[in-house]
Amino acid sequence: MMVFQYLNQTGSMMNYRLLDKLVAEKFMELCIHENTEYINNESMVLQCLNCHEQASQTAVIMAGWGNALSYSTDMNYAWEVFEELRNSGKYCCLTIKSDYNYVYDVDLILSELLGNILHKRTIHITNENLPFAICLAALDTVGINQEEVYKLLEEKD
Repeated sequence: MMVFQYLNQTGSMMNYRLLDKLVAEKFMELCIHENTEYINNESMVLQCLNCHEQASQTAVIMAGWGNALSYSTDMNYAWEVFEELRNSGKYCCLTIKSDYNYVYDVDLILSELLGNILHKRTIHITNENLPFAICLAALDTVGINQEEVYKLLEEKD
């Protein structure tokens, strides 16, 4: 598997595939079927130890088991994350803005009615990589803020 690593804003290396995995599992609530075993040696059928889905070895390769989609580097996949945010109905405002320096601002305003009181919380992400910014915002909605994400993604020596 190819590992995508890029410099973050502080010049440290980051593993974007780990971010993709976090988005898939924590935000999209998908199993990426990392832990598999053969049901028996003759059948050539693999089973995911996490969700118990089964597939032939060929189907596993074709479906990309063990790999999350490239949410943080491919705008097509990042847009699926944005659509999931929009379709959730939890956000009254989802905004993406860009300036002349190609820096993107992603803003989400979460509105929840708790009892008779409307609570609002704003998530604001700024980054030069729009798919990355969308992923950071999505993870923040499930309780993983951008500082935590950066700590998880920085390459350990």
